[in-house]
Amino acid sequence: MSKVTRASSEKVVQKWGNSLAVRITGAVADEAGFVQGLPITTEVVEGGILLRVAGRARMSLAQMLSAFDPGRHGVSP
Repeated sequence: MSKVTRASSEKVVQKWGNSLAVRITGAVADEAGFVQGLPITTEVVEGGILLRVAGRARMSLAQMLSAFDPGRHGVSP
């Protein structure tokens, strides 16, 4: 199986509370289609960890309201 790497970066694993975390750069997140609130699954694979999208991102009420356009969504004054 051939893999094409477009956006990549080297990071350091950091402590975050009682867990470990790695920050994902904007370029890598954009390329992978990752956004805040996106549910993912993690899987241990040979040589590392695989992250996969597990569903759609849930928007907060504030995000939904900021995206709302009365003209586009058919609401008249």
